[in-house]
Amino acid sequence: RGFMHDTGRNFRDIETIKKELDLLSFYKINVFHWHLTDNPAWRIECQAYPQLNDPKFRTRDHDKTYTYEQIREVIDYAAARNITVVPELDMPGHSAYFDRAFGFKMHTPQGMEIVGKLLDEFCTEIPADKCPIIHFGADEVRIPNAPQFVDFVTKKLQSHGRTPMQWASSRDLPVGDSSIEQRWKTWIDPLYQDTDFSKFYYTSHTSHYTFYST
Repeated sequence: RGFMHDTGRNFRDIETIKKELDLLSFYKINVFHWHLTDNPAWRIECQAYPQLNDPKFRTRDHDKTYTYEQIREVIDYAAARNITVVPELDMPGHSAYFDRAFGFKMHTPQGMEIVGKLLDEFCTEIPADKCPIIHFGADEVRIPNAPQFVDFVTKKLQSHGRTPMQWASSRDLPVGDSSIEQRWKTWIDPLYQDTDFSKFYYTSHTSHYTFYST
């Protein structure tokens, strides 16, 4: 079972997250899906492209960023409570901050070069033994080079010893062969109406985000 926070949209400080991890542990919820980026902001410290942390390119919680040290601290705190942290770096959709910071889209050749460096940096700073699964979103977006983008990202993550994970519905990019498939809106999605199985099943979109492992 799992729980998700979208701190890309609504920042929560580290001490608040720790208190929530204590509650998750009490209720034996063992996955924390940490949605670190969304349209308002890239919340992760960025050494390669500091402009991603520039408040002028953000639309909410303008000066709020997680350092890599804080991210490692949360992952260690969660691990001590038998909780696995799955960070989500949502791409190429839900990334309006990227357009504002660079002036082009993530799926363009220039954008994909930057994406590769962002993933390299994150995977270097956050070791695979602490964070074996990385979610890259891939939801609610249409791009002309969808298979190529998914292949690029999944291979990049695998090169760092990570298992890719992505959202899966008819509104999203195609699921890569190596990706954990996270289904959502299965109750209305013609792509999945006749199926029940999903390793992670998305059950709520109104108050919090919960995943039931099956």
